[in-house]
Amino acid sequence: NYVHLLKNIGYNTKFLYGGDADFDNMEGFALANGFDEVIERENLSNNYEGTMWGVFDHHIFDKALSLLDSTDNPLFLTLFTATNHQPWIIPDEYEDLIPIYSDSLWNSGKSHRTFAYVDEVIKQFITNAKNKEWFDNTIFVFTADHGLNVQRNMMDHLRNAHIPFIIYSPGLDIP
Repeated sequence: NYVHLLKNIGYNTKFLYGGDADFDNMEGFALANGFDEVIERENLSNNYEGTMWGVFDHHIFDKALSLLDSTDNPLFLTLFTATNHQPWIIPDEYEDLIPIYSDSLWNSGKSHRTFAYVDEVIKQFITNAKNKEWFDNTIFVFTADHGLNVQRNMMDHLRNAHIPFIIYSPGLDIP
């Protein structure tokens, strides 16, 4: 698998999740697929607030910056964030930054607001990463583990499976 391939060429491999990595056997899956280390909620600061799913995403992205800064070897880092789930709340320190949305056909205002928080956190992460020496030699891949059930009466409707898949690499020059 790709994790073993990266390890074979000198990469450290870490899986970072702000929740309990026993959920859905994430830790077992990560270790069985070659990750060297799983960092989960219990390995993070007790001061980090969050929801039942895990710590708020800005803490995870801050930890990611710290991990990327602290390694001399190439690092394959997988982040699994948890804020984009019910109960659809954002941290207090972002209350004034994120607009309030009304309910719509596809989103409750609360879920839309949570999405806006995650967008802001990703923007802050990339802005901070741009000042790092490793930035131009990094490939960032953003995706999701599942979509939002917008067609609740038809669970297998294709709109329920829409997820982002974004590859961003400032230093990658492909003709």
